Amino acid sequence: MQLERLSRKHPAGKSQGTVLFIHGACMGAWVWENNFFEYFFSRGFDVCAISLRNHCGSEHDGKLRWTSVMDYEEDLRQAIDQIEGRIFLVGHSMGGFTIQHHFKRMSPKVAGAVLLCSAPNHGLWRFLSKVIMHYPLHFIHSLFAMSWLPITRDRQRLKTVMFSANFPDQQMDGIVARLQDESFLAFLQMACLKLPEKIDPAIPLMIIGGEKDYLISEKDTRQMAESYHVTPLIVHQGTHCLMLEQGWEIVAEQINEFFCLQKS
Repeated sequence: MQLERLSRKHPAGKSQGTVLFIHGACMGAWVWENNFFEYFFSRGFDVCAISLRNHCGSEHDGKLRWTSVMDYEEDLRQAIDQIEGRIFLVGHSMGGFTIQHHFKRMSPKVAGAVLLCSAPNHGLWRFLSKVIMHYPLHFIHSLFAMSWLPITRDRQRLKTVMFSANFPDQQMDGIVARLQDESFLAFLQMACLKLPEKIDPAIPLMIIGGEKDYLISEKDTRQMAESYHVTPLIVHQGTHCLMLEQGWEIVAEQINEFFCLQKS
């Protein structure tokens, strides 16, 4: 599978390792470009972000609606295999869920992983109940269309679900324009059909959530972290897209400190 890759590399022998970013639902490698990409490159890491199959510039087979989380996990494995040296994973939302599925066959090259506002290993029941309560007609529309565009294409609904109320309108316009549809099967699998095995990962793990994340609640994040025996970092007033919101530098610094601990 040909995957879109955005990358920057230091001269040979000058890198601290590679940070591999995996995006969330409806997004692509572009979501990491402006903030986290430059931050971690400036800290001495090579950086690489992939777009999962049927997203952005990656290979499309016309079957996005029925693409499985296990297909995404295979894309992650492929990306890891193509990188030399030590690797640190950062997965946002569905990307974090994909990393959890990869725990059972993690490469020894991976030195640590960060689950950033990740879909939890117990399913998306709390999110579903909120969407049904707050947007019942749009939820029914999405079910019949087997598409999440009826919810994500509206700027105000998107802001409620994924961003803070004061997120800049100009930035929001650009994000809405780049969002795409997502696999309906993958959503069902994140909800309940294909949950990750609850095993202890063989690598150091950091779990980060937002106090005000509508999509993945603080309770979901804490429950997931408890299952992995990890103390989560809950970002005060944080929303779902912590890598794009004001204050993203604080989150990046916490991740950098975690990576530095794994290098020592």
